[in-house]
Amino acid sequence: MVVQTNRPFGRVVAIGATAAMACASLVAAPIMAQAQSNAQVSAKKDVQVIAFQQTWNTIAKECAETYGPEGVGYVEVSPPQESIQGTQWWTSYQPVSYKLDSKLGTEAEFANMIKQCSAAGVNVIADVVLNQTTGSDVAKGEQSGVAGSKYNGSTGDYPGFATKQYPDGITAADFHSCDKNISNYTNQQEVQECRLSSMWDFNSENEKVQDIQSDYLVKLWNLGVRGFRMDAVKHIHTDSMKAIKEKFAKKIDQNANDIYWIQEVIGNSSEAAGIQPGNYVQNGTVTEFGFKSEMNQYFKDKVAKLKGLNERLSKDLASKDANVFVTNWDTARNQGALTYKDGTKYQLANAFMLAYDYGTPRLLSDYKWDDVHNDDGAPGATVASVPDVDMNKECSTNNSAWNCEQRWTSTRGMIAFHNYVGDAEVTDWQDDGGDNIAFSRDDRGFIAINNGKKEKDVTYTTSLADGEYCDVYATMDCSKTVTVKGGKVETKVPARSAIALYAGATKASHPAASTATDPSDPDVSKIDDEVTATDKTITIYYKPADSTWKTPKVHYGLGDDWNQPEADMTLDEQGYYRATIDTKGKKIDFVFHDADTDQWENPDGGGNYHANAGIIQVGVAGQELSIGNPESVGQKTRLVVHYKPAKADDQRGVYVWGTSTDGTDITATNHPFTGTDCWGKVATLDFDGEFTDFGFIITTEDWNKYGGDRKATVNKTGTAEVWIDGTKNEGKGESTTVETLDSAPADYNCKADTVNVTVHYYRDDGLYYNAKDTKVTVPQWDIWTWSSNWNGGNATFDSHDDWGEVAKYSVPNYTYSNADGNSDIGMLRRYGSDAWASKDPDDANHMIPSDALVFDADGNASAEVWLVGGEPTVYSSRPSLKIALKSAEISDFKELTARLSKKPADGAITKAMVAVKDADGNKVDVEDVTVNKSTVKIKTAKKLAVTGKYTIEIEGMGSQTAIAGALVRTDAFDKAYAYDGDDLGATFKEAWTGFKVWAPTATKVELVIYKSTDPNAEVDKTIDMTGEDKGVWSATVKKLASGTAYSYKLTFADGTVNTSSDPYATAAVANGERSVVLSKEDMGSAGKRMPAFGKTTDATIAEMNIRDFSINPNSGISADKQGKYLGVVESGTKTKEGATSGLDYLKQLGISHVQIMPMYDYGSVDETGDLSYNANGAQNWGYDPENYNVPEGSYSSDPSNPSSRVTEMKQMVKGLHKNNIRVIMDVVYNHVYNAANHSFNKTVPGYYFRYDDNGSLVNDSGCGNDTASERAMMRKYIVDSVTYWAKNYNIDGFRFDLMGLIDTKTMQEVRAALDKIDPSIIVLGEGWDMNSTMDKSEMTIQPNAYQVASDGTNNGIAFFNDSIRDGLKGSVFSDTDTGFVSGKADQESLIAHNVLGCQYDADAITTCWNGNAQDHYADAGQVVNYAEIHDNMTLYDKLRKSVPTDDEATTEARAKLADSVVYLSEGIPAIQLGQEFLRTKGGNGDSYNAGDEVNAIDWDRTTQYAGSVDYVRGLIKLRNRIAALRQTSYNDINASVTMLKSANGVVAYQAKDSSGTYVVIFNANNDAAAIDGVEAGKYEVLAANGTVYGDDDVKSVTVRKGSAYTAGALSATVLKVASADDVVPVISGVNESTTITVGSKFDPMAGVSATDDIDGDLTDKIKVEGTVDANKVGDYKLVYSVTNSRGKTTTFTRTVHVQKQAVTPAADKNNGNANGKINGKADNTKEDAEKSAAQSPATGSNVAGIALAVMVLAVAAGVLIVLRRKEAGDR
Repeated sequence: MVVQTNRPFGRVVAIGATAAMACASLVAAPIMAQAQSNAQVSAKKDVQVIAFQQTWNTIAKECAETYGPEGVGYVEVSPPQESIQGTQWWTSYQPVSYKLDSKLGTEAEFANMIKQCSAAGVNVIADVVLNQTTGSDVAKGEQSGVAGSKYNGSTGDYPGFATKQYPDGITAADFHSCDKNISNYTNQQEVQECRLSSMWDFNSENEKVQDIQSDYLVKLWNLGVRGFRMDAVKHIHTDSMKAIKEKFAKKIDQNANDIYWIQEVIGNSSEAAGIQPGNYVQNGTVTEFGFKSEMNQYFKDKVAKLKGLNERLSKDLASKDANVFVTNWDTARNQGALTYKDGTKYQLANAFMLAYDYGTPRLLSDYKWDDVHNDDGAPGATVASVPDVDMNKECSTNNSAWNCEQRWTSTRGMIAFHNYVGDAEVTDWQDDGGDNIAFSRDDRGFIAINNGKKEKDVTYTTSLADGEYCDVYATMDCSKTVTVKGGKVETKVPARSAIALYAGATKASHPAASTATDPSDPDVSKIDDEVTATDKTITIYYKPADSTWKTPKVHYGLGDDWNQPEADMTLDEQGYYRATIDTKGKKIDFVFHDADTDQWENPDGGGNYHANAGIIQVGVAGQELSIGNPESVGQKTRLVVHYKPAKADDQRGVYVWGTSTDGTDITATNHPFTGTDCWGKVATLDFDGEFTDFGFIITTEDWNKYGGDRKATVNKTGTAEVWIDGTKNEGKGESTTVETLDSAPADYNCKADTVNVTVHYYRDDGLYYNAKDTKVTVPQWDIWTWSSNWNGGNATFDSHDDWGEVAKYSVPNYTYSNADGNSDIGMLRRYGSDAWASKDPDDANHMIPSDALVFDADGNASAEVWLVGGEPTVYSSRPSLKIALKSAEISDFKELTARLSKKPADGAITKAMVAVKDADGNKVDVEDVTVNKSTVKIKTAKKLAVTGKYTIEIEGMGSQTAIAGALVRTDAFDKAYAYDGDDLGATFKEAWTGFKVWAPTATKVELVIYKSTDPNAEVDKTIDMTGEDKGVWSATVKKLASGTAYSYKLTFADGTVNTSSDPYATAAVANGERSVVLSKEDMGSAGKRMPAFGKTTDATIAEMNIRDFSINPNSGISADKQGKYLGVVESGTKTKEGATSGLDYLKQLGISHVQIMPMYDYGSVDETGDLSYNANGAQNWGYDPENYNVPEGSYSSDPSNPSSRVTEMKQMVKGLHKNNIRVIMDVVYNHVYNAANHSFNKTVPGYYFRYDDNGSLVNDSGCGNDTASERAMMRKYIVDSVTYWAKNYNIDGFRFDLMGLIDTKTMQEVRAALDKIDPSIIVLGEGWDMNSTMDKSEMTIQPNAYQVASDGTNNGIAFFNDSIRDGLKGSVFSDTDTGFVSGKADQESLIAHNVLGCQYDADAITTCWNGNAQDHYADAGQVVNYAEIHDNMTLYDKLRKSVPTDDEATTEARAKLADSVVYLSEGIPAIQLGQEFLRTKGGNGDSYNAGDEVNAIDWDRTTQYAGSVDYVRGLIKLRNRIAALRQTSYNDINASVTMLKSANGVVAYQAKDSSGTYVVIFNANNDAAAIDGVEAGKYEVLAANGTVYGDDDVKSVTVRKGSAYTAGALSATVLKVASADDVVPVISGVNESTTITVGSKFDPMAGVSATDDIDGDLTDKIKVEGTVDANKVGDYKLVYSVTNSRGKTTTFTRTVHVQKQAVTPAADKNNGNANGKINGKADNTKEDAEKSAAQSPATGSNVAGIALAVMVLAVAAGVLIVLRRKEAGDR
């Protein structure tokens, strides 16, 4: 049986059980089957197809034509035994004998089918029904089965089960004695011995029953059945099932464990432990219903949430034991699973099942059906037979009565895929967090699924080998292929489709197919149909502003289409004209047009009236529109009288009288009994108005009474129901008045085949469908319903009346039930359909009142109920919808605010109609009453008490109690009650412990002490606390033990009692719902504070998460410390591959601060649950605060020990400090986990949060609530909290989450308070402008940064800079957007602006912009530069997504460039730990709860990307070395930093400080770039081409004057101006001795030149001293000298010999030296000259030779080349 529990996972379900008729349901699949072909020797064949309600002849043919060829392993057939007659499918599950002649065929046809299927390689599984026979209701009396066997469903006689051993068959003695229907699924005995939907329950423990049933199984086996699907097994004891199987096995001489056995057991944690699936695994495999629930939930939500499905399901049922399915015949009809009606979602879910690695897959082959007749049998079925089907004909179209799922192209392809990949594991899981997923099956298969409405460009990693593969999801003939290249799949996945590839289906090897697709494929053309409201009509109620209008019409447009006929309006009794219009699911805009006058009415102010899609009622009066029905809908009260007459001809009726609560009397009259049920006559009467009781008499018109006056009291449901037994004391008249029963008598056991339920639902907001809500797929309210005897499903609101939306549904096979006035038909109002996004009003089960049920004599019943939004009551009579007082509160010291259910007419409420009384009933004088829409403001003469209770009554509209509400959010309240003491919370001392809590609106507060720190420990004692000034309550307890758990119990004026933890608690029990007081010793010590740090710009920050840091099993960190505080500070750790991890890695990285994600106590992780690696729910970022001043328990070694978390967090901080690493704590004061349950709201309701004008919580944080930092005590709390952490844990900084939602005054006070502890404490935060209700000028957003800047003595407050983040890598709101490092054009100016610290300039074109205004920082110390943080995709993932064509090396280069900009810009650099080794989260940009597999640090990447790690480590060292990069003042920055270039993909600047002059170049081009503006000179190359050089590896390069420096592609370059003292001019082309002939011409400069490595050609700067007379013999000296721009002079002395004739001395060593180069000293001696002359070339002191050698080495080492400007021009 299917017990459908399609609710959020983890929620306890109300009731189990299934419909009698629906007891057949899906189960598990075979372990192995035969191999497919020689080409796929490793293939397995275990896929099962459920051939639902198909005849044996049909299946035989389909085995040969479809199942066999496509590789199906098993076909499961519907129950083959004889059953009751009937056209419904479920009749097959009510056996009357075990004869194999059924409506699906004869025994001979059954045997032939098995033979044909076996020949095709397909085994047969028989659906076997052993739990029950027939229902005592649908099969009552003597009847015949479909094969003629007689039986009696009333007496329990079934002779058709006769065997040789038991010739009498089955009798009543062979069934369990319990004859009631199962209702309590927590009672195992009841579930397994009582009746399921009235069906006789076999006594399976009985030897006779076991013999008969095992004989039946033997018969099936002998015919060739090789698998058995056991129906409704949870209703059979596991030992009995084992005994039956063993008897069967023994009779066929088989090992029981070898028989393929599938057991239908639906797990439900709220039911008895003995009937859970795990109990039945000993007998065989089990159905896994959780799989279909996940398919249903996530294919209707986000398929990315399917990640980790195997791990989740395997915790309850191992894959080998599980049979999985997307739907079966039961779940499909119960609306708890995807079906063919879900189109492509259903198709994709089946593809996922066949591709995934959990369980044995089961596919359904069924027929089309509708919701109203979902129990109809197969097309053409009669009461005793089902016709054969020609599947070739039926499946030749997708429009036939059969769905033909088994023939779909995707089914065929995915079966082949499944068989080929075998047991290969799922690898390479990838998702986008939403509609797209992909994964490999090792190197054997790959699938990508796009469940979205748009085609998706994807780049996925796969383990498939490179090649061209057939997309087997799309085609059968390989006409569509996908290429794998370099381990990547780059393709487009069509909307709502998939690609599926496997190694056995390549373009080269795929077998030929005659057609591309199967004609039965479902139509996917409607995948983009938008979700629309089920009720697509709107009723417009209208009062014309011009009272002369008599024929108004609605002139309207739907969507953008105004081509609509005008709608006529009719006048109703309340003076409104009305029209109901079919909106076709679209928004409607409208105006009114009077046909008689041809006048038009628009809203006041012009334009059109408007209603979003899904709005069902609007009212227009006074040219103003309101949502909902503006008219009054009066209350009705219902009287139901049951009367059992003594005689059939009794003519008595019900004479009724009474007075309504408004004083109106009923016209007393006699009402006849018009109905008849199983007990007697019934009168169901409705009366207008509200009544508390009725008087009545059972009498004839002529007063022949039965008894005297009687009274019926009205229940809270609005109905009075009574029973009178007229068979007692008949004829005694009034003398003996038989009692009037207000609950059903014991013999009232009415039953109904069907209960027709009508549900009316009213919501004040009118949002039955919320078109504005894009967070859920189906933004609509519906009903989830069930009964103890019916699995249930959802019912949609598809129409409306004046009262509200209307839904109708039916409950089958129902027996009257009454438990405390309730039936067992339950209802939940849920929003978001299967996403269960919300429930109204709460999570409780709301039952239809038993007094709503009306039975008739024909075996049917009805129930009509009314639901009011926000109210738990289920009414059985219509409540009033007239204007009513809905709520009231004290809104100021002299003001009360009342809210009405709808807007009253102008002047409808006057001061005289309003009365106010205090708690003692004394009148409170009212000074004034004002009405604004549906809000009434009441001014009082005297001040109201904050702890007072007042009753407000508005004449005709009811009354409400008011206690302190919006009052607590006034400035006057803060002025009166704000407390400035420093002693809130618990103060522990050995002699006594003091407790103080601020609760000014409480009337009583008690301190509750518990017996232990167990979260469920009993109360030890309760102590009254004393009220003090300013609303503080205190208590003192002597000799209280350290480790005592406590809470506060607060009582409020209206009687509400809240039990709350202490907002100021510093320790807590596991999961934090109670506080704990600890001694100083038990709190441990964090040691001493580190010395003051300095300015913020000296910091280098790495963000980390405690769990992520060490939870990876391969982290090398001790297993007991993984994911814990102590894991952070364990030293000496390495991975198995030898990579340094943990603390040692942090030290080596060189950062100054770790920014640790939330480590206060947060609410999203169960601290007592499974916290192991990748355990479901064990990981969360923690941005959901519970106890602000208590460390998170899941990070401690023992969450149940309150001291453990405190001492271990302090040890962590102390350990980091010991290693010179400071700690920034991530704090989230802008919202809490759950506002309603938080100690803030329990101690002072309504104070600590922001509310809108309607009294609803403001949700600018997106987390459901925003705290109100502007209020005195919230501000104080924030300040007290940060100072607590700073003082007691020595925290070195605070990162404020969503700091933009906190006001600047609060942040200024935070800064001031921390300054008193240590002015160097860093405060930084997110200054995003998200607030919608506060004055933006007062919020701590980037444009207001200057308001919280440094005062010169402290560090001010810094802001995360999203401008540089998005500028570098592209918008985080787009996967594909690129930035500077990824090739986006025109980003250079933005990056340059950020490099200089985001300086505010009102006139600048390029600025740092927050989306609404320019960021306004006072100095660079307020700017946190980053490219990656925990939010959004990692830098690596973003680069892979946005530039998917890059190879890995290019991606790494881009990442390094981004890192460079972060570290080499003015401001504070921050990274997410792992950014430096290209951390990946698989593309998940919101991994807050994605599990450890996504979030855990993979320390082995530090080895894989060691070059990147070294590079970032080097950047940190560079930054620490260059003071010019760490400046705070913008004046200092502008004085020392000069931008050289910001264009053409390059940003370059020069920076000077006391250590030297530096040039930094960011080249985002794919090619090297020439950089103009780099001054000529000699430079040390500190970083280039993705490398930061160590001190011993620094290279040098010289830039010549007039040349450009060439920077490497996609990299950063850092140069430092080096000393050029060793760079001197070189004189060339002259020798020390020259001989010429007298009379010859002599030019001293002939061939002589001078160059300098920096200045270039200096020839024209050469000076020559001395002359040569070429006409006179002699020796002449010439002195050459040249001086470079740096004052370095080179001189050379040359001797010119003038001779009479040319002489060439034999030993002249100076000859041949005409090309020598000279530099060096000015005075060369002869000896020097001779030495010089001996060199080649001559350099005069060897400098040139050395220079040449250096030059050769430099070239060999790849030093950057200096290019001439001409050569580098126009690159």
